[in-house]
Amino acid sequence: MKHSLKIITILFLSICLFSCAPSVEGEQEDWQRNLAKVPQLMEDYPTFSSVIKLQFNKAQEAMKATEAISDPEQKAEAMSAANDLISDSFVGKLASVQSRIERIGDQQDKLGSMRMKTTVVKKAESALERSNKAVRLARNTVAKGAETIEAAEESVGEMNSELITAESRLSSAIRSAKKSMKEKKKVKKASN
Repeated sequence: MKHSLKIITILFLSICLFSCAPSVEGEQEDWQRNLAKVPQLMEDYPTFSSVIKLQFNKAQEAMKATEAISDPEQKAEAMSAANDLISDSFVGKLASVQSRIERIGDQQDKLGSMRMKTTVVKKAESALERSNKAVRLARNTVAKGAETIEAAEESVGEMNSELITAESRLSSAIRSAKKSMKEKKKVKKASN
């Protein structure tokens, strides 16, 4: 029994390792997406355009260095690191700002239109207040921009974190409001 479990575990880990490992083709596709994304972000966020360009130049240098690597696994790893200079940096976070703000707006509208018990109102008000603050911070951050990569990483990282927290709190408040409405309906149904 223990032996079978070990074999299954080893097989599972092997499959994960080999299927999750980057490939040269996959990384090349990611690079093409990054090539298309960067100019659009520079246009959408002109106050960040100079630092986006600096970060992109670093990524291009890293990608160019991969041309000298002949081993496919090592090349894919190096290409992945070059892509991460875009996707895992402030540049990748900037790419998601607008969609996060839109989702927050949708969640705010949904929460604002819900009828809820008074016990949930305080949580909802707090979530709405926090989300408004996060959106203001995002707009201020985008308007201000950044002069250096380090400043961009810090300001965009903080903005992204606040937006994620706001989304999470709104989702939690919506779940609580839905739960309280279900309970209210049960009580009403039981009393009839």
